Amino acid sequence: MRWDWIKSNPAKIAKKPRLPVPEPDPPSAEEAARILAAAWEEDDDWGTFVWLTLVTGMRRAELLALRWDDVDLADGIVEIRRGYVWVNGRGIEKTTKTHRMRRVSLDAATVDVLNAHHERYAEAAGSLGEAPSARWLSSIGS
Repeated sequence: MRWDWIKSNPAKIAKKPRLPVPEPDPPSAEEAARILAAAWEEDDDWGTFVWLTLVTGMRRAELLALRWDDVDLADGIVEIRRGYVWVNGRGIEKTTKTHRMRRVSLDAATVDVLNAHHERYAEAAGSLGEAPSARWLSSIGS
């Protein structure tokens, strides 16, 4: 167009190529059990983080932004509303990668894991003379 060789810009009607469909390669049941056992041996909070990752399929950023307000232990539901990411050297909250909130049902064992985590959190907050905050899911993933 610049040299008048063509009269229209073909790039204006071009379409982006489709992205390849992701093909996740999750761990086998045996591998997941070994990963989880190693996480529990390391630390109860780390075990909780890995458990939630394996059971819910949440992304790391979503787990880091999870708040107690997002977890309904009575009904066994977790609402995934945001992610926590690093931008220009500082952490910020943003919408999820897909920009959509979603709900995940929790099985009884996961509810038990989260109840135990909440008890540890409340105990740790109490030892510091603070009341537990409903804002953050405590030290999960820290």
